[in-house]
Amino acid sequence: MKKYAYSFILFLFCNSVIYAQLSSVSLSCLTSGCQSVDPGQTYTYITTPTFSPDAKTSDQYVTYTYSISPSSVYSYLDDGHGKSENNTTNAIFNNTNTGNVILTVSAQLYQRYTGGSSTVGNPVTATLPLTILYIGPIPSMTINGSVITGNSLNVPCGNQTYNVSVPTPFTSPSSGVVYSWSISGGSINSQSDNTANITTDVGTTDGTLIVKAHRSDGNYIQGFGVNLIPDCAKNHYILLCRKNKK
Repeated sequence: MKKYAYSFILFLFCNSVIYAQLSSVSLSCLTSGCQSVDPGQTYTYITTPTFSPDAKTSDQYVTYTYSISPSSVYSYLDDGHGKSENNTTNAIFNNTNTGNVILTVSAQLYQRYTGGSSTVGNPVTATLPLTILYIGPIPSMTINGSVITGNSLNVPCGNQTYNVSVPTPFTSPSSGVVYSWSISGGSINSQSDNTANITTDVGTTDGTLIVKAHRSDGNYIQGFGVNLIPDCAKNHYILLCRKNKK
């Protein structure tokens, strides 16, 4: 009788073992400012699991799968493929004007046993809202009142002064814009945000005028450039042709 009582107690003990359950997960940032993301930069996120009623045992493990919606907003995501036990992920975002962006993690707890493993409970998910710091393109440049949408401008020989400007690129969320102007074959006399006063002195070879812009709270650059083509170069070639004909 004692033997059967002992076996029954052992049976109850073995079948009353309570394994840890994955009760919740949370997403947070390992990179500063990772909820307001600058396009082209790498951001790292971490998932923190919570177990109940106790911590997971050494024969339990968790896999993590990451996704971003909409998928068009990122150029790289270490999604885990549903097999990674790494609770961190890296992502690089595109410069897209998208409203709501959501990072989602799906975590699954497993129990190891001899010869394999099996799931414990259902997957547990968490989300993190993100905002892309978008800046639109610079579509044109105005030079002495004339709008230039192409990439070249014929300029007279010698020193010529121009007032130039570009339209303010669209930003979302709204932000200030920082500009920088540069020129080869001339000089920047003055500049103030999206306007500048320049002097061209291109001689017989082409020069370039470039403006770059980025958000005041970001580093992604939009630009617009114009090739400065000297008229005197054309005249020089015409004179050479005339001399050769003689």
